Amino acid sequence: MDYHLEEVELARAMMRQSSKVLVVADGTKFHSQAPVSVCGFEDVGTLITDRDPPGPLARRFEQHDVRVITAG
Repeated sequence: MDYHLEEVELARAMMRQSSKVLVVADGTKFHSQAPVSVCGFEDVGTLITDRDPPGPLARRFEQHDVRVITAG
């Protein structure tokens, strides 16, 4: 999610040209929202983060076969 439509459009264009989609986000992002969605869970292959996602969010990643890598 993002606050700027132009950045979302750029991210979507990059995703269309990619064979894999990786999301890198620190744990503070798990509790924030923005008005514009970049993509759905089904579009993400891997999430790299610094802490485990909370229960409900972790289940959504599992349901969509998103690999979660917790670094640190």
